[in-house]
Amino acid sequence: MAPPRGTDDVVDKRDDGWTVETLRQYLSSRIDAVEKIAEERESRNVERFSAAQDRVKVAMEAAEKATAKAETAIDKRFDGVNELRGALSDQAALMLPRTEYAAQHLSLAEKIDELKDRIGRLNLTNWSAIGGYIVGAVGILAALADFLMKH
Repeated sequence: MAPPRGTDDVVDKRDDGWTVETLRQYLSSRIDAVEKIAEERESRNVERFSAAQDRVKVAMEAAEKATAKAETAIDKRFDGVNELRGALSDQAALMLPRTEYAAQHLSLAEKIDELKDRIGRLNLTNWSAIGGYIVGAVGILAALADFLMKH
């Protein structure tokens, strides 16, 4: 009858020098080495994750600061735009509307035409007659002054 598998007789028949105990020790050392590598990798992954979290945190803080600065700049720009809008509103309130300008322009044009007519009529007046009256009045005044001085 043949010996059952896994007995010492089967192991003893091998000629490569492996026994169940040496195989167990070899596999145990290999498993320990693999576990050590896995632990080292896990440790490095934890460090990398922590470093990545720190970088993300710094990046988020920088983004928040940049956003705050951008909001401040936009607020300042809108303040400037609102000031300009207010100035334009004030200017528009002080400006003369076109219809009002047209009415006043027409009124002034009529007055200018009336003054032109008056000047034209004055040019037609006989200035020689008016000059004669003025010379006569001055003569009468001179005679009156002479009379008053003698008496």
